[in-house]
Amino acid sequence: MHDWTLRSISVDLEVGNVIFHLRDSRSERVELKAFDFVELHVPRTLDWGPSCSVNNCEGPIDTADGKQKLIVELQSGHRLSIIASQIKIPDDD
Repeated sequence: MHDWTLRSISVDLEVGNVIFHLRDSRSERVELKAFDFVELHVPRTLDWGPSCSVNNCEGPIDTADGKQKLIVELQSGHRLSIIASQIKIPDDD
């Protein structure tokens, strides 16, 4: 997912789903989906300057309570994180 662009994040609080809307290296729209989320952190501190490009993705990692955690680091320095029952990441071709 390196150099992909994060376009937006949709949150359905009633259902508990989150969708990260991305554009991949082929300029195609792709979605990272999290189901039944319990935590979502979306800081915007611009530590490294403005950017919506993905630098690194860690996970999904299984947690002790049976959930999954994913951290998406942007090239701005933001570290977005989500914990959910299930996280589906798009193929990184």
